[in-house]
Amino acid sequence: MYKLDDAVLVRIVQIIQEAMLTGTDCVDYMRLMELEVDNGGKLHLTEHYKTVVEKEYETLLEFAEKQKQLQS
Repeated sequence: MYKLDDAVLVRIVQIIQEAMLTGTDCVDYMRLMELEVDNGGKLHLTEHYKTVVEKEYETLLEFAEKQKQLQS
């Protein structure tokens, strides 16, 4: 039996929110999640996946800032 780490649950909520904001399907984002099992049987996000998500957020924030400047 496996249980999800709290960070995984938070990420699932973030994915749903992102899908709602962008009008995209959250299933595709969920398929991209990378999980690994610890010794206690909990599923955690991989370090690689966390890095990918952080880079995506940086890109989105840069895009939003550029859009904001264009509208000013």
